Amino acid sequence: MLLSGVDHDHHVGFADKNADLKQGEAASPSTSPTTANSHGESSTDTAVEATDMSRHAGRVGVRDHELFRQDAHQAISPTMPGPATPEVSRSAAMARATSTQSDHSSRDHANLNMEEILESSSKAPREPSAYTHSLRHGPVKNFVQQLRPFHGRLNPDNWLKVMLRPFILYTYPAVLWSAAVYACSIGWLIVLSESVAIIYRDRESYAFTAFQCGLVYLSPFVGGVLGTAVAGKVSDIVVKAMAKRNGGLYEPEFRLVMATPILVTTVAGLVGFGWSAEEKDHWMVPTFFFGLISFGCSLGSTTSITFCVDSYRQYAGEALVTLNFTKNVFHGLVFSSFFTHWLDHDGAKMTFIWTGVIQLIVLLSSVPMYMYGKRLRMWTVRRNIMEKIRL
Repeated sequence: MLLSGVDHDHHVGFADKNADLKQGEAASPSTSPTTANSHGESSTDTAVEATDMSRHAGRVGVRDHELFRQDAHQAISPTMPGPATPEVSRSAAMARATSTQSDHSSRDHANLNMEEILESSSKAPREPSAYTHSLRHGPVKNFVQQLRPFHGRLNPDNWLKVMLRPFILYTYPAVLWSAAVYACSIGWLIVLSESVAIIYRDRESYAFTAFQCGLVYLSPFVGGVLGTAVAGKVSDIVVKAMAKRNGGLYEPEFRLVMATPILVTTVAGLVGFGWSAEEKDHWMVPTFFFGLISFGCSLGSTTSITFCVDSYRQYAGEALVTLNFTKNVFHGLVFSSFFTHWLDHDGAKMTFIWTGVIQLIVLLSSVPMYMYGKRLRMWTVRRNIMEKIRL
């Protein structure tokens, strides 16, 4: 009974207050917004804030709009113990309508921009390759015509400019590293072929005949075949695994991981070949190290070419000329001119130990290239040397 009496008094008091409010509004309708109670003022102010927040939400996007609507609802709820007034409901409805229109306009604007981008990209013509454009659009040739050694001029560029491009590529760090590794990978096989007759035909060591010396090359042949078969397969597996860990993004520097097996096989092969030949071990020992060198050099040549081409695909033809030119100069000309005299003077042991040291220094440069290779490639893009000198 006592509780019911309290409830009755509460409802009566609340009804009286509503009646007083209605009489006040009827007596002075023009001044009712300013003479309303504190509850009505806080509700109106909160509604205005909710409207501003909702309009801001329509400008920033759908996701932010939802967050602002939740914040506006939480801001209105604590200050309104009863049902919302008509002014608040009307303001909230206008805010929702405004934000909905803003959402639709922003979506339409985004869709229009995407359609313009797709349309412009589809209309942009692709520039054909300078080397294959004439062959692609020319008449079809039969097998006999394809065997001709001369097919006319394939590139309309100036011959002098084309000749200078391989030398300009020495300023590109990735091409310079590839040229050094490729030159060493092929060059050591060149100087080894010059030293085979000196080592194996020596009467004090093995006393091989010319035919037996020729059979020694079976070892580097097998090593080269295995190295070529393994290099591409293992390199692709390593690159795919690293690209997967990198979020599906491939970087040419992933190829440099193969520098580790190249370093181990080539340095161990060079030092082992010279040491065993100096100590006059069984002929199979230096022959095995000869094959090991060929295996590592096959890995090195494949890795250097793939890294260079992946770094600068637009200069792939000129880069291959740079690599072969470096190999021919440093090992086909420079090393071949004094290597046999060096071998006679210092012996096989010290000569090949120092060649192993040279190979070690060259391959250790793979570490800074792996760490800063991407930055160096971006540096060459910013410098854009080829375009500056108009080559």
